[in-house]
Amino acid sequence: MSVAISLRKILGLGLTTSVVALALTAACGGDDDGGFNSTGGKNTGGTGAQDGGGTGGADGGGSGGTGGASGGTGGATGGASGAGGATGGAGGATGGAGGATGGTGGTTGCTSSGQCGGATPYCDTATGLCVQCTSATNCTGTGLPACKTSTGTCVACTDNTTCSGQTPYCDTGKNTCVACLTSTNCGTGFACDTSTGQCVPTCTTNANCAAPTPYCDTTAGFCVQCLSNTNCAGTGQTVCSPAHKCVQCTDNTTCSGATPYCDTVTNNCVQCTTTANCGDPNKICVAGQCLCSAGKVLCGSQCVDLAQDTQNCGQCGNACPTGTSCTSGVCLCPTTGQIACNGTCIDPSTSMNHCGGCGNACDPLYATACQGGSCLCAAGLSKCGAANCFDLQNDPNHCGACNTQCGQAQYCKAGVCTYFNTTLSVCNGQVVDKNSNPNHCGSCGNACASGQKCLNGACTANACPANQCNFGNNKTACVTFQTDPLNCGECGKKCDDAQLCVKGQCRDFAPASPCNSCPCTNVCNDQLGGNTNSCCPGFGGGSQPICVQGANNCP
Repeated sequence: MSVAISLRKILGLGLTTSVVALALTAACGGDDDGGFNSTGGKNTGGTGAQDGGGTGGADGGGSGGTGGASGGTGGATGGASGAGGATGGAGGATGGAGGATGGTGGTTGCTSSGQCGGATPYCDTATGLCVQCTSATNCTGTGLPACKTSTGTCVACTDNTTCSGQTPYCDTGKNTCVACLTSTNCGTGFACDTSTGQCVPTCTTNANCAAPTPYCDTTAGFCVQCLSNTNCAGTGQTVCSPAHKCVQCTDNTTCSGATPYCDTVTNNCVQCTTTANCGDPNKICVAGQCLCSAGKVLCGSQCVDLAQDTQNCGQCGNACPTGTSCTSGVCLCPTTGQIACNGTCIDPSTSMNHCGGCGNACDPLYATACQGGSCLCAAGLSKCGAANCFDLQNDPNHCGACNTQCGQAQYCKAGVCTYFNTTLSVCNGQVVDKNSNPNHCGSCGNACASGQKCLNGACTANACPANQCNFGNNKTACVTFQTDPLNCGECGKKCDDAQLCVKGQCRDFAPASPCNSCPCTNVCNDQLGGNTNSCCPGFGGGSQPICVQGANNCP
């Protein structure tokens, strides 16, 4: 409604000036307060009319309108960029309704530093924003010793106290240490270039100047780096700034790619100058860089909350299965008792591939089921560890107990480590064959005389029927290279634990359990690797077959 028209109508009615003033107040709010039944003023919401509350101010978060006599609607709506919500109107005769919520606050809200992290680890409680610093002590180790509290960033200086040497003065506009602030800081024949904070020679022509300031700014009367963009050729920069310094940019026109914005304070192209440039509600602009806001981490090019992001749950790239949720960094399946493993919800109490936990697979060659989160071993096998099943009666690597390893020239018989033949035993701490060893011939300590041989456990001068090995002092052992685990293929070559000598070669062996009759191909290949292993009768005519490394290698 036009104020002029309203005033003429009011005066025409002969009303008093107090009524006129009231009418003006109703027509529009002042800078600070809205009028009755009015649009709110610039800073404060309007007072509610008899039947309704006022509307919030355009820029600020206004106070709520006062309720009308018959209970007007509550206070003003907050401004688009203002902080905090408006206060609801005071109740009228029947009680006014509460005000609406105010404008949106800062990018990263906080009430304590515990809510901040990353590049902005401290909370500025005055603004409610996470910042780089709130005091100079927060800047230790950054290379920038002072804190500019108005922006919450670490800078070179806020006063002269952190400046020294050749740059003893603080340019508080740029928060950098400089050589001068005025020409009085420079010696005779020099003036202060306040745009750079450097003492430069005075001049009247270019002839008075030299590198790195080879041009004369005749207006200012001192030498500068450039007078136009062409003067910057070869400097690595492309633009001559109004301060006559070769820089990367003075506006966005010379910036592109990953750094499309010009920081007009530093004259450098940067990723951002405001948080809006980041284009991501999870990022904030800090010192020209788009960084993740508090509580977020960078996964690829996105800032995510590892505590609840289903594509990056607990760590980057850990995607939860479809239909699950991410809670406190853990993928939770919708069905009670299930867990997420490799992108699928499974029941660890019954899953053969994840029995009792992710990746804990039961081998179907040796286990028949996962029961209660534990692999159920096949008949004749015993469980060792979370998911391993072994034949404790016949396995030389698990003989009688999970961690019992049989020694050299032994196999496992009914859970007891046993030598391949009865002539093998330990004498003086070494495994010997009393059938052929001339120092322990027939029994420990029974040494043959010089020139004698040990054959079949007896000292003799007769020749060895197969192979012989010299033991010194002209004493000889009669051996068989084809099968002797202590002289396999040659004198002194001893086979390792869980090996036997076949055709002069040391070969790995293992029980074929739970397979009870050859060929037991799958078990033998799994136990020994490869696909050309032998399934052979058990030791001493035992019923449990054994697997021997390589083809056609039964002993």
